[in-house]
Amino acid sequence: MGEKGRGLLTDTSTERGASPLVGIVLLIGLVLVSAILVVAIGMVAMDAIQSQASGEHGTQVMREFDTDLETAILDNSTSGSVYLDKNGKYDIVNEASIKVTAANEYASRSTVISMGSLRYEDDSGNVFAHQAGGVWRGEGDESRVVSKPAIRYYEYGDRGRVALSIPNLSGNVDGGANRVVSQPASDNRAGKLTRDLGFVNYVNITVSDTDYHNAWAKFFEDEFDASSRDDLTDCAVGASVSDPIVCHEGKTVTVVAPIEGKNPFASHVGIDPTIYGGLYTDDDDLTVDDSVRIERYNGSVGWVDDGNVTEDLLVANGDIDLQSNANITGVPVANGQLSGTSGAVTSSIAFATKPDGMQIDVINGTNVYNVTGTTPPDVFGAKMIRSFDAVEPIDTEIDRAIGLIDEYGNTTTGAAGTLESAPDRDGFYHATGTVNGIDTIDTSKGAVHVAVDGDLDLDDVDVVGNGRAYFYVSGDVDADDVTVSNEQARRLWIYGTGDAEVTVRDEFQGAIYAPGSDSLRITKDTEVFGTVVGGNEADIRENVSIHFDKTLRTDIPIPEENRAVSITIAKRRPPLDVTFVLDRSGSMASNDPDEKRVDATKEFIGLLNAGRSDQAGVYEFNANGHEIHSLSGNLSSVTDSITTRDEGSTDMSAGMEPALDEYAINGNDAAERHMVLLSDGQNTADSYYNRSCGCLRFKSDTRTMNQAERAADMNVTIHTIGLSDSADEDMLKDVADETGGNYYSVENDDELEEVFRGIADEVTASSETSFAVSSFEEPTTAPKDYSVTIREQSVTLGKS
Repeated sequence: MGEKGRGLLTDTSTERGASPLVGIVLLIGLVLVSAILVVAIGMVAMDAIQSQASGEHGTQVMREFDTDLETAILDNSTSGSVYLDKNGKYDIVNEASIKVTAANEYASRSTVISMGSLRYEDDSGNVFAHQAGGVWRGEGDESRVVSKPAIRYYEYGDRGRVALSIPNLSGNVDGGANRVVSQPASDNRAGKLTRDLGFVNYVNITVSDTDYHNAWAKFFEDEFDASSRDDLTDCAVGASVSDPIVCHEGKTVTVVAPIEGKNPFASHVGIDPTIYGGLYTDDDDLTVDDSVRIERYNGSVGWVDDGNVTEDLLVANGDIDLQSNANITGVPVANGQLSGTSGAVTSSIAFATKPDGMQIDVINGTNVYNVTGTTPPDVFGAKMIRSFDAVEPIDTEIDRAIGLIDEYGNTTTGAAGTLESAPDRDGFYHATGTVNGIDTIDTSKGAVHVAVDGDLDLDDVDVVGNGRAYFYVSGDVDADDVTVSNEQARRLWIYGTGDAEVTVRDEFQGAIYAPGSDSLRITKDTEVFGTVVGGNEADIRENVSIHFDKTLRTDIPIPEENRAVSITIAKRRPPLDVTFVLDRSGSMASNDPDEKRVDATKEFIGLLNAGRSDQAGVYEFNANGHEIHSLSGNLSSVTDSITTRDEGSTDMSAGMEPALDEYAINGNDAAERHMVLLSDGQNTADSYYNRSCGCLRFKSDTRTMNQAERAADMNVTIHTIGLSDSADEDMLKDVADETGGNYYSVENDDELEEVFRGIADEVTASSETSFAVSSFEEPTTAPKDYSVTIREQSVTLGKS
């Protein structure tokens, strides 16, 4: 038995007999397994094919829904219908929202729109959605864009614009036909955003609680050409955005994009002044029974009181009635009736749409009337062929300015003592109630902006520096003894509302701009350098003088067709004798390398008129005096003679003396006499040691002041110009003061032509009726209402 057992285990013939059976079994097993695998793989493939087909079908369903929905709400008010496939599950989901924030460096405004969405899940489990006008597939990290939402970003150079059109879905839907009821679209969200901001530096669009966040992030990257960030804090950009960025964290996606870039604060406020002349009032029946003087000067160089009167405009948006004691040095302009009583006096012809009296002439196509009915006429009236535009109130802009300043993080609360700008930015102040106690406004480091949510009382205030100061006032304005450096009125602006009562006393230098204000009162003997705009009721008292800074003018109320009227009432300016005494010392080679003094002098002479017996002469000085051309009425010859030389030391008196001698030789006794003295340094000729001070003194200084005294005795007004920081400012000021002239400081030769031109404008001014519009620079550009546009439409869906 035992051996048999051993033989079964070891007999090789027994093993070979079993092999065919095992092979057959294994083969059958392999075939069965392969068959099962084929069936399984086939089932998976069929599922994938079915899922893909279902997904494509679902995509088509949502695309058709999007098209039908757009068609249904296209008319913006009525109802329509959409059809949905009967297979699958539909839900209206109201969890997501979109927040749009418009911002600049001073403030921001936001609006939130609900994004009610249609969610569709087909029988294969594929998820689709219609959200914000776009079609999405999948959820979370698997989501992707099928068709873009209705958000677009446009770029124009370094500027941008964003437009959103968001349908907000609500109601209940199911497969088959569904009813669509849409409310009229609302387009005012963007207006609310930007109205209080002015310019928009950048826009922030944040989509929250969306199941399609990954797709939103990809859409924002593509539409805005934006770089991607993983942390929402990266989109907290502050006030400056140069390139779009997208931040994605969880179910929240944010895009930040530049719109209009940084702009001056005045541009954000958006006040675009309309300034016709020295005085504008909204009084519909302005009565004048006192003396009023309105003339103009060039504020770029300051006030020059040389006895010449160049009349400017007294403008009323209504009737003007000149009583018997009215004495107007200026040009009245009425947007209505012009009436006058015997005894009234105007220095120039007046303009009106309805002048009283009898027509007595037609001058260059304009009808002229005898307004007072006297012989000869006391007041001439020219009939304008059309009225001028009224100046619009600026209440909205003032509210915006006060709000922006109040919200700005760098604003100082209160306004008293000295107001000034910071070293690296403009100064901002916000005060409530009655604001008084301001002593000085220093604009040397930049502009100063003051928001007054109440009344403003400026009394004995000095504005210094080369910047500008702005007041935005919600209440009344009282200005008494307010001065600006060199009477440059454009350096101070006081803006008032239509509710303001404006009072001006004593002396005011600057611009008061309160169109439509309740009242305007200018007290007796007040002198204004600049302009005043406003007053539905105007009270202009006796002996008021308004010197209009003509650099402020933005428009002319007199139609162009009527401006050729000229009646000689006031005197024409007298002839002029003008000498130019120019520095030719060695330092001028570096301070005026392009010989701008030559161009400036030639331009000045070009404004003279030989037909009026004007004369000019040119002299130079270093240590000695040099006559380039004697005083002559041959202005072309004088112009051609001007050249430059740069050598030697400096003695101003050496050039002044021969120029003054020339007035005695060739001067016109009937002419006004002016001298323009230009130097870039100090007198350096004839030095000596002064024991009392232990320092060097110069005999040329004494000689220069002696010549200034001589000029004063000869009625020669000397206008002095200091070129460069090395100029002897004290000496040049003393020379100008001695003769009744003005001193002008010029940092470099690029400013010479402007200063020469300003002096020329003053000394050549006459009483002719001619006006020019200046290139007023506030604001540089206007905010664009369409920089951010938002269209929201509520859409209700329901089973038909």
